[in-house]
Amino acid sequence: MTESPAPRTALLIGASGFLGRHVAAQLRAEGWTVRAASGAALTDAPEATWDSLTRGAQAIVNAAGLTAGTLPDLTRANVLLVAQALGAAARAGLPLVHLSSAAEYGRTPHGHASREDDPTRPLSPYGASKLAGTALIEEAARAGRLQAAALRLTNPLGA
Repeated sequence: MTESPAPRTALLIGASGFLGRHVAAQLRAEGWTVRAASGAALTDAPEATWDSLTRGAQAIVNAAGLTAGTLPDLTRANVLLVAQALGAAARAGLPLVHLSSAAEYGRTPHGHASREDDPTRPLSPYGASKLAGTALIEEAARAGRLQAAALRLTNPLGA
């Protein structure tokens, strides 16, 4: 008799957005339970709220983000929320996957795809805010505080 694998739970931040809905569907298809959370609601949430959401989870996925708005709004959604998620992941000992954007690279030569080691030269407040969030992820992973990765997605279009 084979044992069924233990249930796995992922805290998915930004679950109601375009990317979040697709990530949630894929996680569920792979047998994960998805604990959905709104990025907007968590930006100013106290640690106790985050700790409650991470309790019993095996991973955090941050699909939240804001593509347009004022600089303070972009900073809250794309930088502060990342810092909050990093703190929660570190306290809970969970890996964190952060969905970022190729807007961090800025322009690339015509016909050439961006490479991971290309220099980052964001051309907009959105790209700059996503780059700042990614920098937090990279620094935390490099310092060994937790397992974390930022994925710079290209053209995640839809509605």
